[in-house]
Amino acid sequence: MLNGLAALAVITAFAFALHTLTGMDRPVTPFVSLAVLVDISMLLGMVGLLVPGVVFSYALSLALFAFSLYRKRGELARAARSFFTPGVILFLLSSTAFCLFMFTRKPLMTEWDEFSFWGISQKLVKMHGALYTYYNSSMIGKSTPPTLAVLSYFFQIFSPSFAEWASFFAYDVSFMAAVCALT
Repeated sequence: MLNGLAALAVITAFAFALHTLTGMDRPVTPFVSLAVLVDISMLLGMVGLLVPGVVFSYALSLALFAFSLYRKRGELARAARSFFTPGVILFLLSSTAFCLFMFTRKPLMTEWDEFSFWGISQKLVKMHGALYTYYNSSMIGKSTPPTLAVLSYFFQIFSPSFAEWASFFAYDVSFMAAVCALT
């Protein structure tokens, strides 16, 4: 569960940095942050550097967050009040609630047919630390872009084993980031 909450914190830190450093509209920042961090990870994964790519995304987020705190050091309270709008608070609270729900329920991907491919690809990415197109497997479909598998990996990189509930949680966070952008 801590891995998922750590990923949520990294996304929020990047969102805060985007808002304070660029003036980006606050409700859009969680969605943009998630997209940028996962895309950086995926692009580096395409050249065989998935694990360093995710670690780089985490480090970039935390570095930009620290730099934004430094830049706003005299007015941190005002910057925090400015960032934590109702939409961002909704994103954080609902994502945390989804984390708790998924962690306690622990849904399995075998319950829904549409996740038979996605679950296999995500598990292979977690097991090998590389995109599922880089090695031979019994998986038939390899033509789908690996974004969802990388999103799942982003939320469980530091976990010792694959957790199906964490993949559902990653989907829920991306959904709530999109909802936040609409507020």
